[in-house]
Amino acid sequence: RDSLLTIETGGVDKLLISWNPTVEVSASYTAGWNLVGAPVRIPHQQFRELFPGAIANTLYSYEQVYKPQTVLQPGTGYWVRMSDASQQRFNGRAVDKLQTTLAQGWNLISGPTLSLSVGLIVDPDEVIISGTFYGFDGRYISASELLPGNGYWVRASKPGTIEMDPYLPPPPPSKSAPSEPVGGVTARFESGGVVTRVVYG
Repeated sequence: RDSLLTIETGGVDKLLISWNPTVEVSASYTAGWNLVGAPVRIPHQQFRELFPGAIANTLYSYEQVYKPQTVLQPGTGYWVRMSDASQQRFNGRAVDKLQTTLAQGWNLISGPTLSLSVGLIVDPDEVIISGTFYGFDGRYISASELLPGNGYWVRASKPGTIEMDPYLPPPPPSKSAPSEPVGGVTARFESGGVVTRVVYG
């Protein structure tokens, strides 16, 4: 990921080192319509530069209605139509931390350069409706992971911002501990027609 290092010494007032690594990512697409995303950053993010095998004028984003596009923004998902099935390679700067704004209802999003479990998406306002991540492979399929180069539908209960960062550690366990049985545990014994109940706790 992009990194910045500042070193201060007695002989040099300040030394600034910037490192912007180039990565290669590949993704598979089918002939026809595909849900896609930009898994790398390139100078202009032009549709035909990222997807040279796509049919012209078939890139669409979704903002409550479909909108034709010519440029792909990391974090946004798109429909695009491919002339043939292909394995697409992307070369560019890595897409790491993403902040994506969701509208109420259905949204098209894409993830970072590295694959990311949907359970690791940071959702501070709790806007994501559980179980509503869907990819597309000729048909809609439930998704538990965001793969680079792919787009996904997700539904939000209200507007909000989510964060996608594959370098973040997993969230801590739930604060709530398992509850004990209300009123304790009841055992029932029967002998010679006499029933005895014993409550523990």
